[in-house]
Amino acid sequence: MQKHVMKLFSQPTADWFSDTFGMPTRVQEEAWAAIAKDKDVLVSAPTGTGKTLSAFLIFIDRLNALAAGGDLKEELYLLYVSPLKSLAGDIRENLRRPLDGIPKKAGQPEIVAAMRTGDTPQKERQRMIKHPPHILITTPESLYLMLTSKGGQEILRTVRAVILDELHAMIDTKRGAHLMLSIARLEKLSGRKLQRIGLSATIEPLELAAEYLSPESAVIAAPPMKKQVKIEIVGTVPFGEKRKDPLWEELAKIVYEQCLSYKSVIAFSEGRTLPGSITAACQKNSGWKRKRRCERENSAFCAPPPPWSLGLMSVKSTAFSRLAVRAPYPAQCSVWAVPGIIRAR
Repeated sequence: MQKHVMKLFSQPTADWFSDTFGMPTRVQEEAWAAIAKDKDVLVSAPTGTGKTLSAFLIFIDRLNALAAGGDLKEELYLLYVSPLKSLAGDIRENLRRPLDGIPKKAGQPEIVAAMRTGDTPQKERQRMIKHPPHILITTPESLYLMLTSKGGQEILRTVRAVILDELHAMIDTKRGAHLMLSIARLEKLSGRKLQRIGLSATIEPLELAAEYLSPESAVIAAPPMKKQVKIEIVGTVPFGEKRKDPLWEELAKIVYEQCLSYKSVIAFSEGRTLPGSITAACQKNSGWKRKRRCERENSAFCAPPPPWSLGLMSVKSTAFSRLAVRAPYPAQCSVWAVPGIIRAR
């Protein structure tokens, strides 16, 4: 199945994916097969299983084929809608990886991806009207505003497919109902049936979510996938012994050790004061200082930013086990509940 599904792509795209990621995940296999047949598809899987690439890669491959043949027009082909503006920005950066990584012919036109939100400068909005991107990333509210303006309608008129992300956060809200109304208006504006791709975390019932995504029958790509989770009970010092340093300093050392072993670490703290203290201690241990601080202190040496990221969140202690066990994490991520009660990898 894995070798068969890669035949859906051109050789440059298939080679790039194999060299970068190896083998596709099960959700990617099912999603690509359905998207390639121009079906409406609901993709439901935990975070870190490749949902985003399962939605985009078929379209990127098609756009590259048009560009290689000289048939790529300066118009919008694909629309991506995210309810979170920050997530929309992340998607734009993540798209650079396949857009820049897939080999191209000499002189082949570039595939242009742009973002349109409330923060987009007016000058850039006007440039989009004259030179529409091939892929547009936006939010439900910005899509609505574009549908009500003449310039926005000119950009959207040529769209052929739409990707709706974070479907689980929209499906039972007024905002989600308004989004589907905008999609219906978009289909009327374009004069064609748009292919709809919905991306969601694990959600039930899937059949109801598919009906929300598309008035027609949508293919559901939600294969059972097991997450490898390891849970350990970790303490700081043996019970009854005196503490030499404050508790948070000992916890910071443990978290910092995890930072050295993983690219991403998430720590959940019971109180609101611990995250700041632990973050400062980890930064101190790494020897990294911000550029402004280096200049202020006239430091002769300023270590580069560490090759890992640390996120700390304050949550109630009663939610520790639920968060650690049920929350989905990307690969190579160590998740902690501080103070040292639960550790999940």
